[in-house]
Amino acid sequence: MAQLFFFKLSFMHHYLHIQMQNESLVKGQASFQ
Repeated sequence: MAQLFFFKLSFMHHYLHIQMQNESLVKGQASFQ
């Protein structure tokens, strides 16, 4: 049970990290144009 919890936790952390990277990429492209 604990393993599943940690898996979900790491997955959410990874997902949020990707979302933040995508946002910064979009903002970076917008500032270039």
